[in-house]
Amino acid sequence: MSTDNHHSIEIHMLKKKFQNGFSFSKEHLHLEGGKTITFIGKNGAGKSTFFQMITGNLDPDEGKILINGERFSTESYHLKRKFGYLPQNFSLPTWVSPLEVLRYVVSLYKIPDGKTRIEESLNFWDCYSFKNKPLASCSHGMQKRVALSIASIHEPDFLILDEPFSGLDIFHLESLEKTIYNRKKNGKLTIISSHIAPYIAQTSQEIYGICEGKIEAFDVWESLSFEKKVEKIRSYFGIKSIYKT
Repeated sequence: MSTDNHHSIEIHMLKKKFQNGFSFSKEHLHLEGGKTITFIGKNGAGKSTFFQMITGNLDPDEGKILINGERFSTESYHLKRKFGYLPQNFSLPTWVSPLEVLRYVVSLYKIPDGKTRIEESLNFWDCYSFKNKPLASCSHGMQKRVALSIASIHEPDFLILDEPFSGLDIFHLESLEKTIYNRKKNGKLTIISSHIAPYIAQTSQEIYGICEGKIEAFDVWESLSFEKKVEKIRSYFGIKSIYKT
């Protein structure tokens, strides 16, 4: 396994306030490569706001975000290229095909041997059979796989996935799990938001809870058994354990 952890996101005294009264804050957080890190919380807790800030799509009101030690903002275009992002409510241009949108992404990131990479990605995410169809004619699950291909085709140092497990069947979940595992092995950082306890327990090396814009770490996470991890996640949401103690 790679020990290259120079891919890092650091947060210092971060604050963001909204007109509806919601606020997000975190004094310090250091997220390192070679890990899959999951953030959990109820709807409206601040997960999407946090993801918007760490991907450079939303500037904080106070504090700073460092990417590999460099100050990050909505203007940091050279650092944004290091990210892949799948929003929970993603939106694709429905008048084009998967092949056309991937060609655009490959040209945008100047990916070497782009044609081969597109073919590999289409096959990996099981999109090849409908690669020439307008996205408007594709199901939500098909579009989700195309969106995952877009987010990952340039092999970003930082892959941010908001509710990635929803909308995928068991075969495509396996592809997602392989992606997450290989990124960890290669020293890259994957950050996930999810409500699905078994997948969180299986894939994550660190987990944080977000409640009313506040982030708290789960202690002694990696030393827990799979069942205890699932139980801990369910307990965070106030759900009784399904396992016998």
